[in-house]
Amino acid sequence: MKFEIGLKKSLLFLWVLVFICLRPSIFGERYNLYVFVLLTGISFFALFVYRKSLFRIEKKSFELLASILLLVTYLFLQGMLTGSPPQVVFNSCFLIAGISVMSLYILSLDKIFILKSFIYIHIAFSLSSIITFLIFAIGGFKSNGLITLGTVNDFMNTTVPRGFEGEFYAYHHLFFPFSHSWAGIAMGGFYIPRLLGIYREAGMAQIFFFTAYFLTYLIELNRIKLVRNVLLIGALLTFSTAGALSFLGGYLALNFSPSQKIKLNVMKLVSFFVAIPIIVTAVLFTPDFGVLAKANSVSGNERMRSYQRSLDAFSERPIFGHGFFTGFEKDRDANDGSFVDTLGVIGFIYQLGIVGVILYFFPWFFSLIYFNNSKTYFVLMLCLLTLLFSQPSYIDMIVWFLLMSDFRSIIRTDNLTGQVLHIPK
Repeated sequence: MKFEIGLKKSLLFLWVLVFICLRPSIFGERYNLYVFVLLTGISFFALFVYRKSLFRIEKKSFELLASILLLVTYLFLQGMLTGSPPQVVFNSCFLIAGISVMSLYILSLDKIFILKSFIYIHIAFSLSSIITFLIFAIGGFKSNGLITLGTVNDFMNTTVPRGFEGEFYAYHHLFFPFSHSWAGIAMGGFYIPRLLGIYREAGMAQIFFFTAYFLTYLIELNRIKLVRNVLLIGALLTFSTAGALSFLGGYLALNFSPSQKIKLNVMKLVSFFVAIPIIVTAVLFTPDFGVLAKANSVSGNERMRSYQRSLDAFSERPIFGHGFFTGFEKDRDANDGSFVDTLGVIGFIYQLGIVGVILYFFPWFFSLIYFNNSKTYFVLMLCLLTLLFSQPSYIDMIVWFLLMSDFRSIIRTDNLTGQVLHIPK
C-alpha cells in the first residue's frame, strides 16, 4: 500500500497529528481544550468531505460507545455529588465522550490509513530522539553536548522539583531537532536524558511509541525491519521501566499466545531462551532503570505510600469511592515532599470505587470481544498493562482511540498455520 495523499487523506493525516497533540503531549498539557476544539473542527470537515452519515453506526460500535458514555455519566454524577473540582470533572468527561465519538466516526472512514499515519508520525518522533541521542553521545554523554532549543517549564506550567535547583535534567527541555525531555536516568556512570518526542513524561510516551511499533504487525509498510528498529529505539530512549515490561507482555502475546497455533522457528527459540531472559534481567537489575532499583529508591518508596494511601481511602468508601479527582490538589499541596500521582488501578480505585472500576472495564470488555481476538490482543496489551500497574490512563486520549479501533477487521490469517498476516495490498 502506497502512502498516497489527497484532500481526503490529508484531512485524516491532519486529524491524527492533532489528536496526538492532545494530552498527554506538551501541547495538550497546557492547551488541551484548544487542541480539542481544532480536532472537532477537522472531524466535522472530514465527515462532510467523505459524506459520512452520522446515523449509521454498527451495532457492536454502538454498544462499545454506549459503555463508554455510561462510564462518563457515572464519572460526572459521582464527581459532582462528592465535591470533586467541577471544572476538572466536566472537562475530563467532555473530552472522554468527545474523543470516543470522534474516533468512532473518523476510524470508520479509513482506519488503515489512520493507523498508518499514526505509525509514520512516530517514526518522525523516533528519528528525532535518535538524532538527539547521537549528538549527546558525540558530545561525550554530557549535558553541554546537547543542542538545547529552550526550556519549557513555564509552557508546561511546572516548577523544578525541590532539591534539584540547578540540576540540568530536572527541567523540561526541548532538544534539537524537536525532542522534549524531562528528567534523566543514570546508566554506566553517565546521566542520560529521557527523550519523549512531544509527550510530557515517559510513563505515557512509551505507550504511543510501542503502540506504533506493534501496529506494524497489522499494517503493511515498506522497509518493515528498518521501521520497527527505528520505532523500537525511539521507544527505548524514553527509558520507561513500565514500558519495557509492557513491551515484553505485548511481545509474548504476539508470539506465544496459547490460543494460537505456534509455528516455532530459530528466531522464536532464540527469543525465548536468550533474548527474553536478557530483557527480564535488564528490566529487573539495571541501575536506576530496573524494577528492583526503583522499588528501593525514593520514587519506589513514594509509589508504595501512594498505593497505601489509596487503599486506606478506598476502605472508607469502597462502593462509590471519594469522587473523580478527589485528593489530587490536597496531596499536591502537601509540604512533606511525599506527593506522587495516583498510579495504576490501585492508585485511583479510591476515587472511582468498585462501581466505577467495573464501569471502566466495560469498554475494555466490549473492545476485546467485538474489535479484537487472540491474534490482535498484543496491540492493546501495552496500554492495559500500563493502566493496571503504572499510569491512571483513563483520562488520556490514547485509551479511547485504541478501544474504538477495530483491529480484527484489518487482518487476514493463513488458515494452515494460523499466523497473522498483513492486510492485503
